[in-house]
Amino acid sequence: MCQTQVVSERQEGEEAISAHGIESYILDGVVILTIHPALDARKMEIRKMRGTKHTLRMLDFDFTENGIEIVGGSGPKEGHRKVII
Repeated sequence: MCQTQVVSERQEGEEAISAHGIESYILDGVVILTIHPALDARKMEIRKMRGTKHTLRMLDFDFTENGIEIVGGSGPKEGHRKVII
């Protein structure tokens, strides 16, 4: 199995996932991480995750010694796993 990770950056307020538009089409998953300074919060949006049922809610997350971890009341719904990346 081959796995490739693509990291991209976009300007604040920009809605497009990628600069050229093709990246989100060929990728199996798109996860958007943002910072909301006024709320003192980090948010995660799973825009696309092919072959998986996932939440459409914005999730609070934090960087821990274990990696990226979903925190607070935005965690997984009943029957879903808590995922640490």
